[in-house]
Amino acid sequence: MNTDVVVIGGGPAGSAAAITALNAGLRVVIVEREAFPRQRPGETLHPGCEALFRCLGVWEEIERAGFLRHTGNWLECRGDRSFMEFGRDQAGPWRGFQACRDIFDSILLQRARHLGALILQQDSAQEMLIKNGQKIGILLRSGGEIRASFLIDSGGAGHWLARQAGFRVELHSRRMTAYYNYVRGKCDVLYDTPLLEFDEQGWTWMSRIDSDIFAWARLKLGSSRQGIEPAPAILRGLLPLHEVCGADVTWRRVVPAASEGVYCAGDAAAVFDPACGHGILRAIMSGIMSAHVIAAAVGGSCTLNDSAAEYDRWLGAWFQHDKMTLTELYLKMGCDPRNQS
Repeated sequence: MNTDVVVIGGGPAGSAAAITALNAGLRVVIVEREAFPRQRPGETLHPGCEALFRCLGVWEEIERAGFLRHTGNWLECRGDRSFMEFGRDQAGPWRGFQACRDIFDSILLQRARHLGALILQQDSAQEMLIKNGQKIGILLRSGGEIRASFLIDSGGAGHWLARQAGFRVELHSRRMTAYYNYVRGKCDVLYDTPLLEFDEQGWTWMSRIDSDIFAWARLKLGSSRQGIEPAPAILRGLLPLHEVCGADVTWRRVVPAASEGVYCAGDAAAVFDPACGHGILRAIMSGIMSAHVIAAAVGGSCTLNDSAAEYDRWLGAWFQHDKMTLTELYLKMGCDPRNQS
């Protein structure tokens, strides 16, 4: 199979990259190892996502999904609670989204399919194909080959393509593990605004997702994925919808994030823990930007090396800004996220 761009992973970063590349007239194949709808933790989306949804052509579907909207988050530490507003302008306060990820991810992937992406689900990339020193595609686990001029890895925090290409994965914090789940029932303590509670070991996040569904996440500094965290006390009487899951959210960055036709986007490029609040925003924007610089290289307005370098500079600057901001928040709350080695 021959195409212009292979996108590994059909989540928000991969779908955004595919949509942007398709709009630029490029052929796209998406390889996604899971069947949709798939389970992911409930996600608080930054208000900046609204403009991106319009750009990607999914705004009407997002509105129809009826995700809860909120103007900020409650922050609590040592019994002191304060409200952190996203911001406001002449039109009023900015509003984020509280999204069900299975619905949200499906909306984006369906948009890519509608624009002409070939989507191979329940398959995955096994090996990068190289000929005469040039990266020319991927070998699928099912045995097929896809030849392409450009590869975009949006397959998550395993950094598959980065390791295949010999990129470095830099650690920027102590080990962090986030545990999460959904529960169903009635809870009069939590309203429609998410709550983030800090303590000496990390933080707990809780939010209403639907009328009777709540999402929670618990992060512990310095912990591994051994053991299971219980639901927060105020939610323990509610019905768990799944088993508690854990994820490694240690801060890290792939260096470089792009080189010679290979691009890393979303968590495949950079990871922060959910307290950063930019996970989906960064995923979508990095997907858009990777496809944008690829289209520029195809159109001849820049070279392959220049497009990769520009993408790496852009992503690196954002990473450093969020690292500084998030470190300051943790230290203010009495936690030290910095690598102790």
